[in-house]
Amino acid sequence: MRLETNVLGVFVLREGRIIESELFPEDVEQIADQLKKTSQGVCEAEEKILDRLIETGVDEVLVDRPKRFPRKEGIKYLQTREPGDLFDLGSQLGLSRDYLKRRLTEVNKNLTSEKLRSRQEDALIIQAVESLDDLTEAGNLLNERLHEWYGLHYPELSEHVKKPDVYSKLVAEFGLRGNLELGEIGLDENQRQRIKESLKNSLGVDFKTQDIHTVSKLASGINTLYETQSGIEDYVRERMREFAPNLSGLLDEVLAAKLLAYAGSLKQLAILPSGTIQVLGAEDAFFRFLKSGGKPPKHGVIFMHPDIAGSDKKIRGKLARTLASKIAIAAKLDAFKGENQSMKLRKQFSERVKSLKTN
Repeated sequence: MRLETNVLGVFVLREGRIIESELFPEDVEQIADQLKKTSQGVCEAEEKILDRLIETGVDEVLVDRPKRFPRKEGIKYLQTREPGDLFDLGSQLGLSRDYLKRRLTEVNKNLTSEKLRSRQEDALIIQAVESLDDLTEAGNLLNERLHEWYGLHYPELSEHVKKPDVYSKLVAEFGLRGNLELGEIGLDENQRQRIKESLKNSLGVDFKTQDIHTVSKLASGINTLYETQSGIEDYVRERMREFAPNLSGLLDEVLAAKLLAYAGSLKQLAILPSGTIQVLGAEDAFFRFLKSGGKPPKHGVIFMHPDIAGSDKKIRGKLARTLASKIAIAAKLDAFKGENQSMKLRKQFSERVKSLKTN
């Protein structure tokens, strides 16, 4: 006795003849949805057929890919070597070859379109998060140039203002050091007082109107870059919450997107072992270890997680292993459209963090 699932439905066959069936509806999207579920598990129609077989006393059945079937008491799944024949089943149901070809084409087109949409979603997020890295690199480089350039006029400012975005806003908005107003730029009272004191005895040279105009334009460009970066980051967070809710709930959305980018796609991340996920982003260090020995890397990009970065070095490796295992589960849930278990996974990881820090 053999179980076969195709675009028509689920069939139980004995010597090639249909003895039991659960037909799919005519709607192509519903058919495609049922077939997608068979990639990793069983669809509703298969569940109904299996329950009926067990009720009638059937204790074993030939199936394609037995591992995808859930264990049920009273029935065993054996691997079939016999290929399915859609057109033979169709003829038994009185369906024409033209109808079967048309249905097969429509369902395959729907499944292919769904796969392409998923890959495009991956690609959109990957492009966005890689743009964030590019903008960060460009921002750091330009801010270093701004500090050196404006520092000729007011070198003391960099000692009192450490945040790059605040520094560039001050330069863009006020220009000459004598024009600085410190009310609403994101400075605390202590910073304001120190800046006021340093203004009295600055060692910087005087800038002409042309000098300050040009350097202020650079600062304005940097501010625009930061605004762009912030907008793309909001976009990544929103898309990741929709596309990968388990990963986004377990991690910060941007960190989750970086992992997805390193893996290449959500599906690829979902099939990686947790040990590989643990060192994603540390490929250079890992190859150095393989080539010259020494200590292997304990973590890759997941080091950005605050519970790992902020922990003692002695327990970072253990925390990275634990987090990587939770990421592997979350990625599978997202890739194969499982339920949202991010809060449960996050709680389990938090308990592990607490346990390691107290022992």
